[in-house]
Amino acid sequence: MAGWAESAARGVGEARGGSCGASGRAGTAPDAGEGTQRDVILLHGFGQSAQTWDEVVALLGGLGVAARALDWPGFGMRRGCRDARALSLEGMVALLADEVRASAEHRGAAPVVVGYSMGGRVALEALVRRLIAPAWRAGGERGLSDEAVGSGAPGPAGIAGLVLESAGLGPADATARETLARRNAARAADARARGTAAFMEDWARLPLFASQRSLPPDVRARLAEGRAANDAETLALSLEGAGAHRQADEACSLAALATAVEAGLPVLYVAGELDAKYAAVAARAAAAGCATRVVPGAGHSVHLERPTAFADAVAAIA
Repeated sequence: MAGWAESAARGVGEARGGSCGASGRAGTAPDAGEGTQRDVILLHGFGQSAQTWDEVVALLGGLGVAARALDWPGFGMRRGCRDARALSLEGMVALLADEVRASAEHRGAAPVVVGYSMGGRVALEALVRRLIAPAWRAGGERGLSDEAVGSGAPGPAGIAGLVLESAGLGPADATARETLARRNAARAADARARGTAAFMEDWARLPLFASQRSLPPDVRARLAEGRAANDAETLALSLEGAGAHRQADEACSLAALATAVEAGLPVLYVAGELDAKYAAVAARAAAAGCATRVVPGAGHSVHLERPTAFADAVAAIA
């Protein structure tokens, strides 16, 4: 297998420029210069964009934490990408690994990675595949060397911390994987057949997002506007290539988390109290040794519904 930098170059094409590359929104914390402050890298969920992190970025800035949110290929400032490789879980993992390395080289310290829903699954899969875990890789693959990160030595996974928000841990077994694959294939076909507006309206009505109805009107409006701006083919390709059916099994994910925690990596799993499914996932992550926080009054999107509580939790790791 090629080193992760080479994989990233193959997977995402113009990683710094084209519509299929990542695009970042800078944080509001003062940049004290290279080698003095680590990054917090924020990863958005399906159908969203870096803009959904704006309030958390501002709150972290007020706490003295430099944060930046990325747009995945096909979303936000990178809308229009229809490259199946870039939109796949493998391509996104490779792109994240490239961003982790670039952050460490720029800052002189390994970053903290924060992923919501799909973004959390990508971060977890990167951990499982050892693309951001160079200490665990064999075969001479290139990762974050001590020289690359300078005095801010990386954690045992090549990052300084990991926060997973409402992120699935992967299929429980082969039957669950097949069920997820069929569901995502049906949703992809629906997006192509009916278009973005109808698909995303139904997506927003999923029981998972019921608690978002209590968000302030302006936040709901921005969320709806962002969803409606998506490209139907991009949504379909993302569901097919980066859906939960593409993840490692849950047992493998939990084993990777347990290994990371045992090696000293701070890992936090955040879920909303009103999101029974992912509150249960948090309990399974806790059994693997992860720190957990179940936020009262929040559902699936804790960073939107209780941004102050979420920012405080991230700042404690960063």
